[in-house]
Order: sequence, then C-alpha cells, then structure tokens
Amino acid sequence: MLEAVEGNRQFLDNFFSDDGDKCFGAIERLRNLVIGSNRTKTHVVECGMVPHLLRRVADPTVGTRVQVEILVTLGSLAKGTREHALALVDANILPLLVEGLRSAAPELRTPLLRCLRSLLLQLPERADELCRDPAAVPLLTQSVTGAVVDDECATTILAILCQSSRHQELLAANGVVEVSAALLASGTACLRLPSLRLLASLCYRSPAISDRLAHCTLSGRTVPDLLTVLTSRDQPSAVQLEAARCLSYMHRAGAGALPATDPRLVYRALPCLVRMCGPFQPLEDRVLAADTLGYLTEVDLDLQRICSITDHVTTTMREYLRYQPTTSHPKTCSHQRRMAVEMKKAAFRVYASLGSNDEEIRKRIIETPGLMADLLAALEDGGESLQLAALRCLLSLSRSVQTLRTALQDHVVWEQVMNLARHKKSSPDVRVAASSTLCNLLLEFSPSKEPLVQHGGVDLLCELTRSDDPAIRLNGIWALMNMAYQADHKIKRLILRRLGTNELFRLLSDPSTAILMKTLGLLRNLLTKPHVDQFMDDSHGPQVMQAIVLTLESDHPAEVKEQAICILANIADGSKSKEFIMGNEDVLKKLMNYMMHSSVRLRVAAVFAVNNLVWRCDDGSRERQARLRRMGVYKLLQQLQHTEDAALYERVKSVLQQFN
Repeated sequence: MLEAVEGNRQFLDNFFSDDGDKCFGAIERLRNLVIGSNRTKTHVVECGMVPHLLRRVADPTVGTRVQVEILVTLGSLAKGTREHALALVDANILPLLVEGLRSAAPELRTPLLRCLRSLLLQLPERADELCRDPAAVPLLTQSVTGAVVDDECATTILAILCQSSRHQELLAANGVVEVSAALLASGTACLRLPSLRLLASLCYRSPAISDRLAHCTLSGRTVPDLLTVLTSRDQPSAVQLEAARCLSYMHRAGAGALPATDPRLVYRALPCLVRMCGPFQPLEDRVLAADTLGYLTEVDLDLQRICSITDHVTTTMREYLRYQPTTSHPKTCSHQRRMAVEMKKAAFRVYASLGSNDEEIRKRIIETPGLMADLLAALEDGGESLQLAALRCLLSLSRSVQTLRTALQDHVVWEQVMNLARHKKSSPDVRVAASSTLCNLLLEFSPSKEPLVQHGGVDLLCELTRSDDPAIRLNGIWALMNMAYQADHKIKRLILRRLGTNELFRLLSDPSTAILMKTLGLLRNLLTKPHVDQFMDDSHGPQVMQAIVLTLESDHPAEVKEQAICILANIADGSKSKEFIMGNEDVLKKLMNYMMHSSVRLRVAAVFAVNNLVWRCDDGSRERQARLRRMGVYKLLQQLQHTEDAALYERVKSVLQQFN
C-alpha cells in the first residue's frame, strides 16, 4: 500500500490529474486496496490522503463518476476502526457531506448517505455536532424518497441523531415522526428495523410524540396495533425486540395513550421482552431486552407481578449474573467480557424494578443463589455503571424489613454503601443511589443503624447535607431524619452538634420543598419526649420557634405547614417547652387560624397541638385552658364538632374532654 500511495509517483499524478479517466482509475485502485483491510486504511490515513480525498470530492469539476468513487472509498474508511472514522470527522467531513446532500446530483445521494451512516455508527457521540447544522435534519428527512437503500440509510442516521429531548423536538419539528410511521406501515422488510429504532428513540420519555404516534392511523390501523403485530414470533427476533421497545416507551412516556392494563402491553410487549432475554438470542439483544424490561416494569405494581411469574424471568436473570466468556480469542474474549458486565447491569435493573413494591417478589429475588455476593462484588470492584446498577438493586431490596434484618445485615452491606456515599470521586449518580440506600439502612428496625452511627455515619450525613447537589442534600437530611426517629438522647445530641443549628436553619430555607419537608421531619424527630424540654432549653428554643413561624407564614404547600404544626404539637407535649407557645400570642393565633383552615389535615394538626397544651394531667393545665377559653379556642372546638371528617371529629372530641 505504501508503494501504491506514497512511493508510486504515477498513482499520485493520476489522482491529481485533470483527466477524468486517469483520476477515476487511481481512485478505483485505492478503493479496491482499502476495502476489507484495516491495515491499508491505516496507511491511507497516516500518509495524509484523507484531506486530499475530501478536497477532490468537493470539486465538481472532477465529474460525478469520480465523486461517487471517492465517496465509496471514504465510506470504506469510515467502516474501519474508530480511529479511521475519527480521522475523517477531524478532517471536517460532516459539513462536506451535509453540503453534498443539499447540492449533489441524484447519483451521489446513496454513497453520501452510506458514508454518513457508517461514520455515525462508529461515532454516535458526534451526532450532536451534526444536529447543530440547521440544514442536516431537513435534508435527511427529504432524503426519504422511496428509494429503499436511501430510506434505510437516512432512517438509521436519524435514529442515531435522536439522543435527547432536544433532538426529539428537532426531529419532530421536521416531520420525522410521520415519516418514520409511514416507513413502518410501508411493509418493506429491510426498512422495518431502522424505522422501529427511530420510533423507539422518538418515543423515549416524550409524552407529546408518544401520544401523536398512539393516535396515528395508517392503512386503517393505529401505530400501536402495527407494533403489536411485529412482536409476533414469525417476525425476526430483532424486529420483535424493537417493536416491544416502542410499545414500552410509549407506555412509560406517560401520555396515557397506552396504559399499563392495555392487552397489547400485557400480553404482547412484556412476554416478547421476556422471550428475548432467553439464551438463544444474541448477547446484545439479551441485554437490550432485559434493560427495556426493567424500564417497562419500573413503576407499575401489576406489571411487576405479571413479569415476575412470566417464563421464569428471575431464574433467567440469575443466568445473566453467571455468564462468562466462552472463547480465548483476544478480540472476541474482550467483547464478551464487556457483555458480561452489561448482562450483570441488566439483571440488577430487572431485579430492582421487580422488587420495588412487592414484598413477596423481593423475597424470591433475595433467595437467588449468589445474588448478595454478586452485588457486593459489583460495589467493590465494578466500574461506575455497574456500581450504580447494583446500588439501585440494593435500594429496591432494602425496602423489605426482612431483608434489612437478614441478608443485608449478614453481608455487612452498609460498609460498602457508606464508602461509596463518602467518596467524592464517585459520580453524582452513584452518591445519590448510595445515600438513598443509607436512608433505608437507617430505618428504626434496621440492625445496620447502630454500626452506621458508630462508624461515623452522622458526620457523613451532615457532610452530604452541605452538597451542591440537591438530590444528595435531600438524602443526607432524609437519612438524618430516619436516624433521629426514636433515637436516644445521645444520638440526637450528636446529630444536632455535628449538623449545627446554623446548617439546620439554612436547610429550612432551602428552595426545595422536599428538603424543607425532611428538615422539618428531622426537627420533629429531635423534639420528642423526653428530650424536647432539654433541646428547647439549650438556647435553641427561640430559633426553633422563629423557624416554625417563618414556615407557617410562607407560601408553602399544606403538607409542609402540617409538618411545622406537628413540631408545635411536640413542643406543646413538653413540660417546660409549652411556655414557648403559651408565651407567644402570635403563635397561638396562628394555631386558631389553622383550626379553621380549608385543609382538613391542617385542622387536625392544629387541634392536636391544642390537645397537648390543655392536657389536664400536666402541671398548669387549668391556667392554660382558661387562657385559651378567653382567646376563643373552646368556641372554635365546639364549631368543629359538626365536621364530617371522622379523624377530625375524634380529635376534637378528645380535646373537649380535656376542657370538661
């Protein structure tokens, strides 16, 4: 090859010749040399031929025949290694190809599209670069003209371009949704797979596009009906899988067009995905099927229950975890090792989805032989994506009381989870998943709670509350709230000392409603009998009351204000701390206002706080009752007796008995 390109002067003279036949002959020879030989392609790239090829193909004077031959050669280079494709992109081939689609002769369109497809299949991450060219998507859409080869190339390219919601909107604005649906209904076999992949990319988490497709009718049939037919066993496996993916994505997009009870989803898409997980499918398809199955069943309990008893799916996922490379060939073995990791990730995702709501399913999953060892190995030695999949599986399993007390405790899971949450080098997603799992490990009935506290859990969680990531902050304060629930005085004081009152009250002003709720929950769990008097007396009382007043006066949802009033109820339950309320007429008037609020839950909470203030077994109850009578609280309680809400009625009845 070096002789043909570098050392052969005749070749170079012919390549740059104005004689069309000589130039064509040189390009033809080069094309024949590079086809099927990555070594030769490397030589062509290294000797600097790529820029010359791009300049020649952009020159209209060389003639269409030469341009076609150069495009075929460039397409062959693009099919080589990733490095060959990068060399072409770095030489700015993408703008040249887009410009070629705009102005090229019809006979150039096919080699242009083929070259572009080969490039993007090698370098899908460069798709956004192409989308930034405003002409690219319209030209590609216009390239779908009925010529099968061109349609297949253009559809494949558009599917690769559709990588985010922004790309979905761009493609939809250029009519790609209707084009892809029409291609699916055309019945052309070789167009089914690329059109299905494009439809799946368009539907993924897009309610608007999913709804459009769900109500789109072609040849008298809706798109979901067409997709359902393609999940049949008489279709190629890849077509079945992609059709099931489309139906799954349309359901999960949340448009309401394909509910979880739809027979096309329950009896066709779901069983098809389980079938595609079987051992006789290609590894890539098995991974994609399991990943889609996990996504489909992630939120709906009925789908989880149906899936868990379909074709021994939990046993199949165990086989995923046991998969090992079956060849010693270096290249093939490397690919199979990568696929082994992908299969583990997919299995963990399916287990996480199936076990997210049902205790019986979780029990069957946790009994999978070797599962806990696989999870711990993934947390310790796996890459970031495998760690994330394992953590999400653990998060799902940790919702079980039995699992918390047995398997997770026996395998000292808390230690690995704590390490991943602590390391700032871990990705934000990993730290979020790890800190979410810590929230469950710190529940009252979890035996992991005590060792977590003993090994610096309080310091770690306080550090998480200071994170810039709102999700990590939320999990940090949530875990502290769980840790403080029914904890002894020593743990509560440790939490308050390590967190600091300044940080606590800073969290109460966090813009996130979820963080505010959990911070109020932490405060509520700290201020309980028999510790409320001491905490309120340790110079925290005025700050706590100020925070509650600000919360009640701010424009927060009812559930936030309910939490604040419940804290007042806890303060009213103390022996001495009651005076922080009784000595604050503004707070008493607020309680009276919330007793008549339109929200029943706020009325119940306010009445409960009053109940603790007037409890007759407490010292000074007679004086407190007399003052509240004078303020009109007793009359408000009498009015509330006429409520139709049973819970509020019982609460009011109890308080009136204290007065009487």
